Amino acid sequence: MREDLVLRNVAKNVQLGTVERPEIQALTLDEARQFLRQARKGRFYAVYAVALGDFRAVCDAAGIRRVRLHDLRHTCATILLAQGVDTRTIMEILGHSTIVLTMNTYAHVLPEHQATALDKLEKALGGLA
Repeated sequence: MREDLVLRNVAKNVQLGTVERPEIQALTLDEARQFLRQARKGRFYAVYAVALGDFRAVCDAAGIRRVRLHDLRHTCATILLAQGVDTRTIMEILGHSTIVLTMNTYAHVLPEHQATALDKLEKALGGLA
């Protein structure tokens, strides 16, 4: 094969379809509590069910909406953030190498936390905000 006929940058010439990423569906605090209650009833069952891909069965048994296993990471980060855990600790729990990755990917700022932050700002400014 003549090398001059081979395109030098094949990647530019390959068209890939767009992959639709599923929406993140973190559990609410109440749902997370129900999930843990169910998992504690049969600890080994929950571990095996998750390991064998029957995670939905645990969600169903807990009476919560079905979410993906990966959504539990989002649930963990969101709940920890809501409880005031510092971002460095959350980063370490999730096993991330940078805080930026943790905060940009997992920590969803809840509307009530924005209101609380603005209330604190107003208080710090002596009611001038």
